[in-house]
Amino acid sequence: MSRKRRIAGSMAALLAVLASLFVATATQASAADKVWCNSNRTEPPPGENYKFVSLPHAGYVVLMIDQCVARVERPSQRAAFSTLRWKGDYTISDPFRSFKLTIRLERADKVEKTHTCDLTAEMNDYPATPNPGGAPLCKTSWLGKAPRYQWTGDGVLKYDLRDDGIGTYTWNLRGSPEIY
Repeated sequence: MSRKRRIAGSMAALLAVLASLFVATATQASAADKVWCNSNRTEPPPGENYKFVSLPHAGYVVLMIDQCVARVERPSQRAAFSTLRWKGDYTISDPFRSFKLTIRLERADKVEKTHTCDLTAEMNDYPATPNPGGAPLCKTSWLGKAPRYQWTGDGVLKYDLRDDGIGTYTWNLRGSPEIY
């Protein structure tokens, strides 16, 4: 190979490398997609949104709910979801008349999206239905063209125990940390 061809080849390779570096630095880096949950806070176990429920003539159930908010940057979207884990000792079947979890996507404490999940069948099937710990059981739809800052996931659990004579219990959950 002649000296001119080696120099021309080296120059072409150098130009290609410089062009790729220019293109890579010319595009603005986007913020990473992110999820923030109550479990991201540094509180000792059992943590937030933890409840022991005594079932009348039926045993008990321990509920752990993680409130979360999610961000996708391109395109700009936000959503909220809750994960529910539970364990317990039921001595009768169907201890719940109703078990409804409502999740809200909020911006600066203003509700932007909401969704209610009826989980009565899942709770009454325990232990036949394996506990889907960590699986998002209740989520809002994605909100598109979402501006930045002050986004949180919040929620409320309403449940009615069979044969306790009290009616519906309302548990206002602690919201997720803020995400921008």
